[in-house]
Amino acid sequence: MTHMQSIKSKTAFSPSGSFAAVAMLMASTLASCDGIWAKDAYTALQIKQAQSLADDCVIPGEPTSTYKPDGMLDVALPDGVARPYKLPLSILNAMAAVGKNLAEEMNNVTLESFTVELSGDWYNNAGVAASISWSDLCPQRFDYPMGTLRMDPGQFLGVRIDAMQSGHAACLRQLPLYYAEVTAKITAKGRHGGSSIQSAPFKFVIKVCKGCLQTDYTNPEIASLNGALPQCASLVTNPYLGGCFIGQDKPILCCSKKAEKPASSDILCPAMPMGNPDAGAP
Repeated sequence: MTHMQSIKSKTAFSPSGSFAAVAMLMASTLASCDGIWAKDAYTALQIKQAQSLADDCVIPGEPTSTYKPDGMLDVALPDGVARPYKLPLSILNAMAAVGKNLAEEMNNVTLESFTVELSGDWYNNAGVAASISWSDLCPQRFDYPMGTLRMDPGQFLGVRIDAMQSGHAACLRQLPLYYAEVTAKITAKGRHGGSSIQSAPFKFVIKVCKGCLQTDYTNPEIASLNGALPQCASLVTNPYLGGCFIGQDKPILCCSKKAEKPASSDILCPAMPMGNPDAGAP
């Protein structure tokens, strides 16, 4: 695979800004193995891959058979909540054991934090690109603390970090963007004995959109809404719960607790059906 190429037009998108169209663009721009496996520079502490999660949302330590190649964050959910992009990772202490027992082991690692450095562009409806401006609310570089997590030699550890903070979602939501492409360069940091240790940088690309995870519903009942926000009282089921982390990667359906002019506080994401499935039954 070749290096990740920046997207400078919206030609791969359909005018609807749909989930399917954004997903196609994500697939077409995935071209860098550097964003999947950290390598070469530092080998003792490694970020192995971004984990794909099952329905139970448990983050396994060892690399899953399928990995998460890139991500998508919808910053325009109607409840108005600015949500971070949560990224599950597989971390490895790749050093070999040298002690006869745990008490004598010298190659333990204490995982303490991650440093995330962001870069990227946003695009308007005409496909014109502009660099994202960073600020105190949405910093270009930030640390994500982990406390002190001990890793034995050869041990894998599953962790979850914020690859984008809620402030980043709030900043991007204010822009007249059609979509944005943000690259997170992530470094794991810790201690090995009395010395600091860090991984090679791991790159992960996040597509940011407004509404792309709230379209293209295949369920006939939901598709018949034609993009309208349903009332919770009219819903009997919700097949679009948004996956493990709300507002990212998977379609989500929201609903309103009020029939007219709902405030953001009246919106439930994901939707909580309150309709009666037996209504009209004899």
